[in-house]
Amino acid sequence: MMKESDDLSVLSIASEVDSKSARTGWLEKHAELIKKLEAEYQFTPDTNKSSTDERYFGFIIGNLNMLLSASLSSEILEDNLIYPIPLSPNWLLGACNHRGDIVPVIDFEQIISGEKSVIEAGKYKTLVLDKDENAIGIQLTKLPSPINFKKKERLKNFSKLPKIVQPFVTHAYKKGGKIWVCIDFPFFIESFTN
Repeated sequence: MMKESDDLSVLSIASEVDSKSARTGWLEKHAELIKKLEAEYQFTPDTNKSSTDERYFGFIIGNLNMLLSASLSSEILEDNLIYPIPLSPNWLLGACNHRGDIVPVIDFEQIISGEKSVIEAGKYKTLVLDKDENAIGIQLTKLPSPINFKKKERLKNFSKLPKIVQPFVTHAYKKGGKIWVCIDFPFFIESFTN
């Protein structure tokens, strides 16, 4: 138990620390990480971009090119632990702690293809979509990157997509010979849990 005199000595020591040098020290210590993040999320504005462009973040799961709306709440966790849940479905990898909330982490590739994805420990990141009780974690091997589409690239026919995701597609685009798809993740996951 701390005495009042101990509290005062801790406060006096804390007040002596120059907050500016503390910030500078943190920035210097994490300079490599900052450079890595800046390079990964570098997005050069396209001056030819029309106001009809739609911006997303793209990532790949198995053979499916997925899109996240820039407005959807999402966060990347790099060094998180996934705790297995006994007697759970094969596609449920477990749960992780995200800001004190328990977030289920799914094997999206297994749901789509039926085959369990094989990702080495430490070689994945967890993408947490949405927040609070609607949060869902998905394992990724690469970070999402910004991608723009023109309205004319939007698809109306989803028949070339895996049948399991077709009912949940909100929209899809074709760019550079690849089909990119945006699905309603919470609705998709809810269909498996009911």
